[in-house]
Order: sequence, then C-alpha cells, then structure tokens
Amino acid sequence: MLPPCDPAILENNPQFKRLYQNLTTNLLNPDASTHANDAQPARKAVFEYRDTIAIISLYLDSSSNQLDLDGDDRDGTDALSLLAPDIDKFYSDLPTLIKPFSNAISSSLGDLRLIANAGDASNLPSAELSRPRTRARQSVMRAPVSLAPQLEDRLRKLRHKQLSELPAARTRMAATAGKVLATRAAVLERTVVLLERAKHGALARATKAKAEHLATVARGVEGKLSVTKLDICATIHTPETIAALSRYRQHLQGTRERLEERKASALEELEAYGVDHSGANDRAGNRRRSAAGPMRDITRQYGDLIREIEDVRSETERL
Repeated sequence: MLPPCDPAILENNPQFKRLYQNLTTNLLNPDASTHANDAQPARKAVFEYRDTIAIISLYLDSSSNQLDLDGDDRDGTDALSLLAPDIDKFYSDLPTLIKPFSNAISSSLGDLRLIANAGDASNLPSAELSRPRTRARQSVMRAPVSLAPQLEDRLRKLRHKQLSELPAARTRMAATAGKVLATRAAVLERTVVLLERAKHGALARATKAKAEHLATVARGVEGKLSVTKLDICATIHTPETIAALSRYRQHLQGTRERLEERKASALEELEAYGVDHSGANDRAGNRRRSAAGPMRDITRQYGDLIREIEDVRSETERL
C-alpha cells in the first residue's frame, strides 16, 4: 500500500495532492496493485498465477511441523490421489537419483553448515575454520546437523522485519519526505521573495529613480548648452559685425580685381621683352624663340656691350 501522507503537505502542495488522490483512487488499489489488472485479462491471469505461486512458495519454505496436514483428512486424501502417479514415478526413479543426489548433498553439506552457523562463527577457533573440506565432511558424517530450526528462525526474523519494521520505516520515510518537501517549499518561497525584492524592491526602485533623475539632469544640461551656444552666436554675429564683414569681403574682392589687372599688365610687359610668362626662368627656351622685337634687340646689344666691358677689364687687369 502507499504510505500515508501528511495532510499539511497535501494542503500546501495542491498539485501533489491531486497526484496523490489520483494514484490512491483511480490508478491503484488499497494493496498498491494497479487497476489495469481488472481491465486486461492477461494481466489478471498473471496476477492469479502469482497468488498461486506465492502459496506454493510459502508451503515449500515452511517446515513440516508448521503445516497442519492432519486437520483435514479429506484434503489429504485428495492430495494423495492427485499426486499418486508422480509419487510412483518418483519411487521408480529413486535408485537412479540417490547416488547423484547424495554426492551433491555431501559436497555442499560443509558449506551449508558454515552458512547455518554463521552467527556462531565468532566463537569457533581459527584452526577449526581453516580445516580442509575432507575433514569437515568426515565430522559432518559422524554427527547429524540440524539446519531446519536455524533457517526457520532466520526466516521468522526476516518476516517479522518485513511485517513490522518495514511499514514503520516507510512511515518514517514518508514523514521525512514531507519535511523535505516543506523545506523545499520554504526555500522556493524565500527565493521568490528575494527575486521580488531584487527586481521590484526599494533598492531597485531607488536605483531606477536615480537613473531617471540623472537622465533628466543630462537632458537639462544639454538644453542649457544649446541655449549658451545660441547666446554666443548672437553675441558674436551682431549687425555691426556682419556689416563689417560684408565691407571687408567687398574690399577683398576689389583688391583681388586690382591684383588681376596688375598681373595682366606685367604679363604684357614681359611679352614685350620676349619672355613667356609660363617659363620666365628658362633662358635656353627664350634664346630658341623665333619671334623678334625692338626690346629684344636692345637687350641683345646691351648684353654684347657688357661682355665687351668685361673683356677689356680682364685684359687691363692682366697687363
């Protein structure tokens, strides 16, 4: 059966409560078996065979003094009549089975004795435990060993634990599981509270308000800077300044026009001397020029005169 559950746990966990009620009412029987056995014939047949096998195992595990076979003579007679062919066959095959069965029992008797006396093994000397198997067989053959009472005692203890201690342990385990679930619910609740405080608490709201305040202050400073920029521009670009700049621009335009005129007159004068304005420093190019003019002749004569003066001066200095 399912272990009982604390009502407080069911009240604090609605989903677990629905699951527990569904298991106990719709899916499982009071003995923890499933309802599916009633709906499926194959599972139902297997379930019935399991009960039969459990009964047979119980009779096989129990000793002969625990079975009350003399209480009902009619059942014993029916059992003998049903088992008569098997008993006759067993007796007919008994001579063939005696020798292998005897060898198997004699080879396993020492081990069975050690298993049966495992609780008293601490009282035996170490020399006796280390005897060869052949000597153990001889001692066993001399003295009969009673295995059934000790095995029955152990089986009885195991069944007592299964019937008394296991349900109590399951109950304690259910209570512990309830405490664990309650602790888990408390931890989850505390986690939700901490998350709510971290996201929507006073500290989070204060941080958000501070950020919004700083953003507003930044926008105000930006507006003030824009106003200051406009004030500076208005202070610098007064009507008088704009008029002065306009007059200065007109003056620069007039000066540029006069310079252009002087440039044109200078180029004309250079052309009169036979100098190209695009290559005024190129003397070889000027000498190769074919065009002639009065200023060119005067320049050539002046150059010849200068050379003659230099020649006379050099001869005078040499003399």
